[in-house]
Amino acid sequence: MANIKEMTSIFNAMNVSPELFNQAIALRGRHGVGKSEFIDAFFTQNGYRVITLFLGQLSDAGDLLGLPYHETVDGTTVTRFAKPDWWPRSKDDKVVLFLDEFNRANSEVMQAVFELALNRTLAGDKLPDNCHVIAAMNPADSNYDTVELDTALLDRFNMYDFTPTVQEWINWAIKSKVDNDVIGFISKNKDYLEAMGETIPDQVTPSRRSWVRVSKILKANPSIKENPNLLKTLLAGIVGTSAAVKFTVFLSESGINIGSLMTNLHKDPELYSYIETKLTPQMSIHINQQIEMWLIENIDDDRLHECISKKEFYQITRNLEEYLNLIKTEAMAEFINRMMNSDSEWPNVIMNANENIASKQIDIAMS
Repeated sequence: MANIKEMTSIFNAMNVSPELFNQAIALRGRHGVGKSEFIDAFFTQNGYRVITLFLGQLSDAGDLLGLPYHETVDGTTVTRFAKPDWWPRSKDDKVVLFLDEFNRANSEVMQAVFELALNRTLAGDKLPDNCHVIAAMNPADSNYDTVELDTALLDRFNMYDFTPTVQEWINWAIKSKVDNDVIGFISKNKDYLEAMGETIPDQVTPSRRSWVRVSKILKANPSIKENPNLLKTLLAGIVGTSAAVKFTVFLSESGINIGSLMTNLHKDPELYSYIETKLTPQMSIHINQQIEMWLIENIDDDRLHECISKKEFYQITRNLEEYLNLIKTEAMAEFINRMMNSDSEWPNVIMNANENIASKQIDIAMS
């Protein structure tokens, strides 16, 4: 099995090792874990053009080979195949030929793929030297309508079971500005990120991809969170009933709007009292994570230095300082440790703007 960090190392090795460069690679993983997104993002960032072919949507080998035509060679009429429009045109192109839905293709298409993987050719035409052949597929189990792959074909690929960790998804979600409540929920309920093992046919279950859809809905329509019945019904069709109920309960128990905490704590006595008297250390640690995500989302690179002198930013740092004074010592230390271990810009901005928070970090670092 290989997670994102491990697959990144493997792909990096491909680019520096002549022996690995021309070997075909296949990623096998559950739906929604990010196989296609990871492959596309990694190689695009490294200067490759990613050509994606959805093999499950090709009706026969002709869709892959291109249209046949006749040509006269030494007085003999022969059949050639016109290169399809996706075929790399330049020998200098840095290209990834990405074969998605690999084990949903029919047998005719598979025979053409065999030639690509074995000889890096298609209908006699050779792929450019700077071209990787990479495939992605779902597991061959009862959850998926896939075909059993020929052992000889599988032997032409370096096969990796792609299993990104929950923390890798959370890290990605924070950087991608997924809804804070979705990230907070998954952080606290990791088993609800995706359904594992065999599932009941036609049953809706959560996946990493479906939680992103939930996030898009909630960010576009934040008022939905204030209507538990509608929220539960809506989410049941995206992540399943069990996850929808759990998420709705999670929101009702969170009790704190992070935006209000960061901007209005100084003038909200009810919120102040709630934090001081009812917030347990475990609840505070969850709030800590939401605050971190709020800061990442609202103190982006374009506003860092611009915000420091603003009155609103000064008040945000004062509210954060007051929050840290109100919560239990262990929860406060957990937040300070988040600051020290973060690779984002916001901790430095906060400490530059509020010497009392900076002092807390020094105290924790020296303890």
